[in-house]
Amino acid sequence: MSEPSEPLTTIRDLIFARACDAANQQDPRLSETDRLLSAMVIFDSVCVHDGVIPALGCHSPQELEHAMAGYRYFGLHHVADVIASIAEREPNSEDCIELEAEFTEACPETAVEAAYASYFAGHPDEFARPSLDDIAADRSIKEFVRRIGRMHPGPEPD
Repeated sequence: MSEPSEPLTTIRDLIFARACDAANQQDPRLSETDRLLSAMVIFDSVCVHDGVIPALGCHSPQELEHAMAGYRYFGLHHVADVIASIAEREPNSEDCIELEAEFTEACPETAVEAAYASYFAGHPDEFARPSLDDIAADRSIKEFVRRIGRMHPGPEPD
């Protein structure tokens, strides 16, 4: 029996996957729109996995400005304002839970990808076309995930 086929990867998916890799930030063929997407996606990824306070701590002031510019560019102005407000405060341990909740309310986990998808629908030409390297990287990641799944299968369905 053959393995189930996976959905086709779209150009939009490849561009988003490319944005997740900080190494691509300096790629000269990328547009400013690509760079803003990448800055936003990378910052957001740290926020989702570790929290906004750690994200602020591991980004330089320039990286933070670029990330906030990305949120604004893709229509998430309120999120950028919340990040700026949190960054201006000096959180102590008592404030952290409240600040994390403030960010989570402003930027639910799917907000960045939804904002990108909406923007891409109207402006696909603002992004550099995926290269063969982008396609190869996407395939390598999918193959890695597939292999891990075989090595560590999930729970059996009920």
